Amino acid sequence: MNLRRRHHFLGKSMICLNRATLIISASVVFAGAVEAGTNFYVDSEWTGKKSGTQGHPFAILNRPAWRRINTTLANGDVTIYFSALKADGVTQQSKPWFIQCRRTDYGTHRLTLDGYSFYNSNETSPNWLPNPADISHACLNGHVFKITGDGSMALGWTRVDGNDFVRHNGLVYCCIESHLASSDNEPGVGAHWQLYWDQHGTSGTAWSSGTSYKCYVKQNNITLRGFEITGAGARSTVSGDNLVWEYNYIHDVTVIGPGLDLSYTSHPDSSAAQIIARPSTNLVFRNFRIERTYGEGFYLGAINPDAPGAFQLARGNQHSHILIENFLIDHPGANGGQGDGIDGKDGITYLTIRLGDIRGFGANGNGINLGLSATNTDQHILVERNFIHDSTHDNQGAQRAIHAQTGGAPDASLYGFNGVTIRNNIVANCALGIQFSGDTGQPATYGFVFNNTVYNVTPNAGLAVNTNVSNCVVKNNFVFGGADPRGVIGASGVVSDYNAHDGVWLSASEGPHTLALSTTQALAAVVNATTEDFHPSANSPLNRIVLTLSNFSDDFYQRSRAPGNWNIGAVEVGGDVSAVP
Repeated sequence: MNLRRRHHFLGKSMICLNRATLIISASVVFAGAVEAGTNFYVDSEWTGKKSGTQGHPFAILNRPAWRRINTTLANGDVTIYFSALKADGVTQQSKPWFIQCRRTDYGTHRLTLDGYSFYNSNETSPNWLPNPADISHACLNGHVFKITGDGSMALGWTRVDGNDFVRHNGLVYCCIESHLASSDNEPGVGAHWQLYWDQHGTSGTAWSSGTSYKCYVKQNNITLRGFEITGAGARSTVSGDNLVWEYNYIHDVTVIGPGLDLSYTSHPDSSAAQIIARPSTNLVFRNFRIERTYGEGFYLGAINPDAPGAFQLARGNQHSHILIENFLIDHPGANGGQGDGIDGKDGITYLTIRLGDIRGFGANGNGINLGLSATNTDQHILVERNFIHDSTHDNQGAQRAIHAQTGGAPDASLYGFNGVTIRNNIVANCALGIQFSGDTGQPATYGFVFNNTVYNVTPNAGLAVNTNVSNCVVKNNFVFGGADPRGVIGASGVVSDYNAHDGVWLSASEGPHTLALSTTQALAAVVNATTEDFHPSANSPLNRIVLTLSNFSDDFYQRSRAPGNWNIGAVEVGGDVSAVP
């Protein structure tokens, strides 16, 4: 199976696991939802009594429904099932709604909104049956609950959803984390008050111990799964600790973006910015697909770039521990706006992006943008095993595949990069390949670029690690085809060796093991670059000559690299070429 076929198959199967593994995964989640906690049901066509039970489902999640849901959450987990299909078991259920999550309970119990698992097969005497399709097929083929939005939003919650404000000791405070008031979090006084309040605002009620205060902007312990989201303004926005976003399909959003948004912690986007939410941690976005959006496919907000520099620096890094895996983003920005695939803003730490397919990005957008750190601290950013390819080449911008570069005016007050690993990625047919670069006053440090394959990048460099870089390592990369230079490696601050290339390689201190190939040799080193099959050929010069590294041991396909037997590039020689990605 060549690379193009492999990703085509994954696109049809939610870019996730093989079919057997996926079905097991879905059934485990399904069983857990049934066996634990309380279940509520939503059937948008139900006209009878509405209490959220199977026999009397909600018709819509209005305020009375949310009051009951939040009361129940105080005692255990809650799952809300939306009828995926109409009673015939075939026709998709669809509504022009903004399914706005209104969680107020601040406990650790999980709230799950599920648009896949069940459907009501009888509109006069409700009978809820399991969805007959496995979830990966259902999401892409009209067998989950479809949301077309209210004109500006479709699923999640937003920065304007609201906060409680209080007056205390002559000052006004904004609630940035839902909680029960106590001496520990008393505004301006308690030992940990800054975890729950930010001092700003113009009015509020008097603070009172024992009162439950709310931050709708940040909602924790929520799972959103199994929805199709499409329509003119059908975008989604979320933030909160322990979030799970899975098996959701966003497509054909035409008037507002981005398709999926992780909110900033401040508002508004101007010199008047104030903190409205505590940073979020432990967020998982997996098994999802985003196609043909207005603006970015996936926008990772953290530090607000429109806030004053002093404000950005004083608040420091924001969201942390974010995992994005098993996904496809196809033609972001196709309907207008900026076309980044994943636009990561400054102030995110412990970010992992892996097992993704990003294609058709353009409109002055890049495949993946990585944000700076506010301070000189290890960011722990990992970008691995992604296929980033076929940018639009629409002459509206650089269209870099993986972009980590300091020097932008909005982030001039921040430190720069510290701790970014980019490995086992394949980049093909883009305007610029992989860039990890600093600028005057803003360094790019501790960058590790290992075992990537970069093909046919033009008109810019295939690989650039240069300009105020230090403590960086560039090894085992294969860069060929496209425009010269193939690589631009800083003369100092970078250890670069065991790479392979054709054409021009600018590196004053390149190690002695790097291979300079002819165009013919480079093309013959892989099975078929034109069809994007980058497995090394049988007699490839890339085979078994490369440096074995100690901090990872797999290739693009997650196959093991044998110690002492590694090859240059993202794909290891031999093994099962159709291995599960």
